[in-house]
Amino acid sequence: MYKVFNMGHRMEIYIHPDYASDIIEISKSVGIDAKIIGEVLKSKRSYLFNQN
Repeated sequence: MYKVFNMGHRMEIYIHPDYASDIIEISKSVGIDAKIIGEVLKSKRSYLFNQN
């Protein structure tokens, strides 16, 4: 069912790219599938999201 429907991610972590391969290796060593799904880029302007 998870492969057919978009069920979201179980967990996301945001780390410096230099640590990504180590985190993926550690995750896989304990049976957790891990992969890089994107990147965070600096913006030229500030954003404020108000959810009220």
